[in-house]
Amino acid sequence: MPLLQSSYSANAILDALPEDSIRVLAPHLELVRIEPGLLGRVGEQMRYIHFPTTAILSVLHLMQDGSMSEIVLVGREGLVGLSELSGGYAGSSRFEVRIGGMAYRVPRWVMRGEVERSPVTFRLMLNYS
Repeated sequence: MPLLQSSYSANAILDALPEDSIRVLAPHLELVRIEPGLLGRVGEQMRYIHFPTTAILSVLHLMQDGSMSEIVLVGREGLVGLSELSGGYAGSSRFEVRIGGMAYRVPRWVMRGEVERSPVTFRLMLNYS
């Protein structure tokens, strides 16, 4: 479903993007239902960046002793997969859906290209991190 206006999204990051970035991303944004469980595993390359609208996700970090530590909960105010834009893989992070719901997703390569193209979008992503 194309987004022509960022206010359509119900996600604060998408709402804050400049209109030219929305135009670039809109053909690739897909509204999906995500169910509780793993969205990405440690060391696994993520194919999509997720912008939750009603879902709540957790970012977990693998500690040296093998245990997992929850870093942050992400809801409609944020996104999951930001680390994918720089390194191309999840590294020592794991993403888990805590409360199922809806999220927009965009292919990682599309978001990466837009961050490289638009300094405003790049700064917005840095501010979120």
